[in-house]
Amino acid sequence: MQNDDRELVVAVARGIFVALDSGQEKYLEADAESYFADPARALSAAGSDTPLGSGLELLGPGLTVVALFLAEKAVDVVADKTVDSILDKLKSRRRKALPAPPELTAAQTEEIRRSVIAAAGKQGLDPTTADDLALAVVEQLSGRAD
Repeated sequence: MQNDDRELVVAVARGIFVALDSGQEKYLEADAESYFADPARALSAAGSDTPLGSGLELLGPGLTVVALFLAEKAVDVVADKTVDSILDKLKSRRRKALPAPPELTAAQTEEIRRSVIAAAGKQGLDPTTADDLALAVVEQLSGRAD
């Protein structure tokens, strides 16, 4: 998992558990390291019987780990849906008879590429995927796509 993805997962997890038990926030960074190092092991430890002290004893002390797991799954779904949506739009446009795109200057191409990468990053996509999408958009707009 890319660092940007991890940061997004940690931010979402923080939002999940702070609403339930803000006292657990102090464990987030250490639990995140353990979780990303070995998710299965971290999740298996989440069933410990040490209480949280907030009435959430059913979740055990691994509330942050559970929140990280849920956040990761949510980020994966959003990223998959975003990529699928973008690819569907590109395919749909490709099928339609479009007029020939205007010639782009190198500066315009670079500006488009940077804009797509920034937008993809805001949607939580990793830099490699964002760069691939940016290349596809530039190719599509410049008429170089198949």
